[in-house]
Amino acid sequence: MAGEEQVDVAEQIQYIKGLIDTTEAQIQVLSRALEDMIRARSILEDASLRSSKSLRVSIGAGIYVDAKLNLEEKVMVPIGSDTYIQESAEDAVKRLKSNEEEVKDSLGSFTPRGMSSR
Repeated sequence: MAGEEQVDVAEQIQYIKGLIDTTEAQIQVLSRALEDMIRARSILEDASLRSSKSLRVSIGAGIYVDAKLNLEEKVMVPIGSDTYIQESAEDAVKRLKSNEEEVKDSLGSFTPRGMSSR
């Protein structure tokens, strides 16, 4: 019987470790998403970038292209499942702020009771 209890405790520890690993991965994903939203919002809110001359934009694999940023036009905003809508930069900023709050709330749910994440 003592051997069974040790196996049961070891299984419980493994299970808890798996939960911790999963939670840490979820926190990392949410944190990266929040950083990405904040970066996008700061660009959309930066008045000096409204009609920039030329920017270097990464297209992946270390390759960059020169591009012109025109925030006076509508921007493409992802709304899920590879679906995008066009909206003004101001509306995109409002959407990002709302999304940021949702992510912060989700991150707050990972905080142990009695501790504050903000």
